[in-house]
Amino acid sequence: MATAEGTKTAPAGITPAGAMGTMTNRQRVLAIMDRKSPDWVPWIPRLEIWYTARVKTGTMPPEYQGYSLRQLEQAMGIGNPARRGRIYKVERPGVETIVHRNGRESVLEHRTPLGSVY
Repeated sequence: MATAEGTKTAPAGITPAGAMGTMTNRQRVLAIMDRKSPDWVPWIPRLEIWYTARVKTGTMPPEYQGYSLRQLEQAMGIGNPARRGRIYKVERPGVETIVHRNGRESVLEHRTPLGSVY
């Protein structure tokens, strides 16, 4: 976009590379989870992809060799993303959940005081 003076500005909600916002990435993510607008869309790297590639190709930087993914995240000060889409755990008091596996198929059985539900 261009202003009346002819200088370029970023569209609303987009901050140009190198510009500093007023929120931290943590604040941006928390705002989004609270259905509020952040100052711009947070950048959330997937360290797992980089880590897996380095381990498989033997190109992990010497200072991180032998680290687990979790240890690397802690060393770099990066948060643990919701792996496999799980960001919360549902607890069901009085209900036991059993996973029945048959090859690639899984069936959940929920045992309740009134009987089982599959």
